[in-house]
Amino acid sequence: AAAGGSSNIHQDQHSSIRKSKKKGGTKASNKPPSTINGIEDFMNFLGLGPTLSLGLVVFAEFFCSVFLILGLFTRVVVVVLAIAMLVAILKAHNGDIFGDGEHGSLFLAGYLAILLVGPGKASLDGILGK
Repeated sequence: AAAGGSSNIHQDQHSSIRKSKKKGGTKASNKPPSTINGIEDFMNFLGLGPTLSLGLVVFAEFFCSVFLILGLFTRVVVVVLAIAMLVAILKAHNGDIFGDGEHGSLFLAGYLAILLVGPGKASLDGILGK
């Protein structure tokens, strides 16, 4: 009897999910925001155009992050990443550092700490003596 009751609960949950989807519930997508409606909908920062803005963000968030993980050109890379996070917080999240922009604010704080402290001895910068 307990198993039957459990099954009914799951069926009720699934039927309510189906109903909410039919009523126009939230649309979930695995695509990043820049590809949901195309590159044209990406933020146009400083009038550079959405394509160049997207390219700069991809460069900052991918390549600069790889350099940061390796500890190569650490301070220069952290400045680029901090600028990218600052733009994301101020433009995309309207300066809401405790709401939607909370993750960006935490990353920005971490980048500023790395900028102040430096790369460390175990980084490639430390090993190469930069």
